[in-house]
Amino acid sequence: MSNSAKIPQKNHRVGWLVVFLICLGFNSICLGQTLPAKESLLEADRSFSKMGREKGLKAAFLHFADPEAILLRDGSEPIRGLEAIGKSFGPEVPGFVLAWEPEFARVAESGELGYTLGHFQALDSEGKILNKGSYTSVWRKNSKGEWKWLIDVGVNY
Repeated sequence: MSNSAKIPQKNHRVGWLVVFLICLGFNSICLGQTLPAKESLLEADRSFSKMGREKGLKAAFLHFADPEAILLRDGSEPIRGLEAIGKSFGPEVPGFVLAWEPEFARVAESGELGYTLGHFQALDSEGKILNKGSYTSVWRKNSKGEWKWLIDVGVNY
């Protein structure tokens, strides 16, 4: 192979940089948002689920709730505000786990409002599935830049 056919290393790196920047721009233009906003929201939802498994549902729901939070559940009127949400949780059942995983997130262009959706499973102390379903949570960033859920809807199937 002659020297004229070799691609100089500098041009090769520039080429990859251009491809990377095009991909980054494509994501922003086509999806209407940057990856960090979406990823930070997904991470907040995952942290919410993790805290629920480790410290209990009541603690997790209250920790991640916006002061104006509303829970929507089957067979119940909307549960509004932190005090009412806290009262809606009964005593912790040993071994009971509600686990969920977000599968999708979307963040408004402003970066202050978004939603996640995913699936959940309720498991007993032996790991048997008691019920499962899907959920959607609407999130809002607070003045500290933390995502807090504003509306949480769970639907059993």
